Amino acid sequence: TKEIINYCQDHQEIIIRDQLKKEGEEFKKHLKLNNILKELEQKKIDLLIPIIDNNNLIALLFLTEKSSGDIYNDEDIDLFKELRPSIAAAIVKSNLYEKVKELNKELQDKVVDKTKDLKDLNDTLEERNNFLITIQSVINTISQTFNLREATQMIADSIYSQLGYVGGILSFVN
Repeated sequence: TKEIINYCQDHQEIIIRDQLKKEGEEFKKHLKLNNILKELEQKKIDLLIPIIDNNNLIALLFLTEKSSGDIYNDEDIDLFKELRPSIAAAIVKSNLYEKVKELNKELQDKVVDKTKDLKDLNDTLEERNNFLITIQSVINTISQTFNLREATQMIADSIYSQLGYVGGILSFVN
């Protein structure tokens, strides 16, 4: 619950349910701890280990009773204290890996979008280039010949071959 999370963020110590029970009357004065003990008992959690990175709570490790039925002893607690930084580092690295995956996906999507934009632009430029080639051909034809009929036919043929338009009339006005 939020109460456990807040307590673990503030105190950052391993909570042992049996140790809380043994504290008896003095423990009952602390309403928060009493509520936490009740919740641990309801969920049968024997050991609550806050995982801390840079003084921030990033995870909670809940352990139920040992398969042997023994209670958690000082050696167990020391082991978990030693493992906490490694667990925190693994979680942080995992989160960073996920962020890198997300950023990579976003980058790939942007590359796809920009590639499409470039293809569309290239298609537009090809159309314009074909138009300019046709105009250049028309200009070359006009400058190479003075025969109006021949020039008109060459222009029509050029428009057909370069732009794919069929038919059309070209009339010169003096």
